[in-house]
Amino acid sequence: MTLKTLKNMIKDADRAFVGGTLPIVFFDTSAIIDICKSAKEEEMRQKGKKNMPLQEIYADHFLMNFAGKYQTLISPLTYFEITRHYCVKLNGNTKEIKETVCPLVDKFLRDYKRLKEFVVNVPDDSDKYLVYWTTKLACTENEKKDLEGFSDVDREILDNAVLFSRYFSKEGERANPVAIFSSDEHIFKGVEMLNGLGYDNVITLSSRRSRNERR
Repeated sequence: MTLKTLKNMIKDADRAFVGGTLPIVFFDTSAIIDICKSAKEEEMRQKGKKNMPLQEIYADHFLMNFAGKYQTLISPLTYFEITRHYCVKLNGNTKEIKETVCPLVDKFLRDYKRLKEFVVNVPDDSDKYLVYWTTKLACTENEKKDLEGFSDVDREILDNAVLFSRYFSKEGERANPVAIFSSDEHIFKGVEMLNGLGYDNVITLSSRRSRNERR
């Protein structure tokens, strides 16, 4: 799968969150990296052009715009995984994650901790049990992915998405789904299995496109 443009990433989110209340999106490491890479590619394509929307060519502006529309969160293990990429350079020069993105990653973790206080007393033993077995079985059809297995980071994201979706869904009222923004096949398959178990209020947003999609 190839990268989507920032413009199409936000369009996908807008389509996913039609109606309902309190849109929540968890970002994983792959999404943050892809957003930075897509922004760099778009900046090169649009070089010299005037009046381009900043959120379509700069990763930090994209994330600020996104967080202004949707409750954007990063869980603790994802945060630490992302910070390990801060020193990674592409072609020995360009940083994989732009420095101006780092304060926003910090903010998304703080926002997560603030919201998590509201759901800390929600019973979730059965949810954790189902997520655990989902992560064990999700990739058995793909030998390579099965051997790689689910990381603790991926499992934490799924745990949180299920917990938040259940807490913020009110009986008799249509709530927005909780989305995981990713390009990780483990996440996609895990959410697909959770949907089949009745957790249909958890969805994915992809930073990459299939062969049939536009950039």
